[in-house]
Amino acid sequence: MNNLNEGILKLSPYTLQTSKLKLFDEISVILSSIYTTFKKVNINSIIENDTQVIVHNTNSNSNTENNIESIRKNNRENNRKREDERVAFLCKSINDRTVLGEQLRTKYNENFGKQISSVLKVNTNQQHYDMLIIHEDGSKIRCEEKGTAKKHTIESLQSDHPWQNSVQRFNGPGNKFDIGAKYANLWYKTVLAEHGEEIRKMYDIHKPIPSLDEWLKYDAFACSDPTSDFGKELKTKYRDRHPGCSMNGRGESPKDYRILVNPKFIESFNNSDKALLINQTQIILDEIMLEKDCWLKTSGTIEDGITFSWFDKIKPPKIIALELSWNPGADIYIEFKTENKKNDFKSILRFGKGTGFSNIRFDMR
Repeated sequence: MNNLNEGILKLSPYTLQTSKLKLFDEISVILSSIYTTFKKVNINSIIENDTQVIVHNTNSNSNTENNIESIRKNNRENNRKREDERVAFLCKSINDRTVLGEQLRTKYNENFGKQISSVLKVNTNQQHYDMLIIHEDGSKIRCEEKGTAKKHTIESLQSDHPWQNSVQRFNGPGNKFDIGAKYANLWYKTVLAEHGEEIRKMYDIHKPIPSLDEWLKYDAFACSDPTSDFGKELKTKYRDRHPGCSMNGRGESPKDYRILVNPKFIESFNNSDKALLINQTQIILDEIMLEKDCWLKTSGTIEDGITFSWFDKIKPPKIIALELSWNPGADIYIEFKTENKKNDFKSILRFGKGTGFSNIRFDMR
C-alpha cells in the first residue's frame, strides 16, 4: 500500500494553532525579555498550553489578573473541542457520502485497496486512535487523524510524518517514566526542601510544606492544578503577586527555579538512567504506534480549503540512543536517536500546570 495520497476537504471553521516544542520556549523567552525591558508595550501575559502560545496585549492590568486563568482554561478546552468536532465532521462526511466524504472514500480506496462501509468516532482517553474504519468486506482498521489550521501543500503534507504539524504523539504523566520520578524528587529536594521556607515567607504562605510523598501524589503528578493545601496556596498567592506567571522567570516572575534543578539533573543523568529511559519510551512508543493501522493528515480551513493525505501504518522506530539538553529559560529536552535518522524525535520533561506548581509530564513528539 502507498503511504501518499491527497485530496481537498472542507471542514467547519476552527483555528487550531501549533508550535514546535523548542520554538515555543525560545519565543517565550524572547517575549519575556521584551516585556521586562519595554513595560509600555504592555504584554501582560504569555499563556502556554500544549499546542499554542498566545500573547495578550492589554491596557488593563486588573483585567489581565481577572481573566488570565479563564483564558488559559478556555484555550485548552477550545482546542480539544475543535479537534473533537473535526473528527466527528470527518466521520459524518464519510458516512453520509457527501461530496467531501466521497473524496475521502475514493482516495482511501486508491491508497489501501479497500472500500469503506462506515466510520465510527472512537477517540477516548483510553484509546490512542480517533476513528474505526469498517470495510465492506467486514474488516476493520484503526485510524488516527492529525490536523492543523495552517494550510500546507500536498507535497508538504506528504514529505513528513502525519503528526509533524500537530500536537504530540504522547502526552503522559511523568510518573509513567523513571525520569519523571527522578526529576520530581530532585525538584522537591532542591526547591522545596532547601528554599521552601524562603518561598513561604516571600508569599505569606501559611500551609506547611508537604512531605515528599504527599507532594508527589497531590501536586507533582496530579493531572490538574495542585491539590495539596500548600500547593493550592502557593499557586494562588504566587499568581496574585505575578498574574499569569509560574516559577520560570518569564514575564513578571522574579526567578526561574529551573536554574536550581535542571543543571544538576542533566549532570546526574547517567548511562543507567539513559538505558532505562530508552526501554520505557520504546514500550510506550510501540504501544501507541502499533495501535494505529493508518493515519489521516489534514491541513487548512474552510475559508481556503483543506488538503489531506492518507498514510499507511507506521512501524515504531527502534531507539538506539538519547541526548538530554537544557538551556536557561527552557525545559529539559530529550532527543531520541533511532536506527533511521529521519525517525529521530524529541520529548520534553516539564510541568504541565505551571512550573513549580503541578503536573510533571513527559511529552513525546
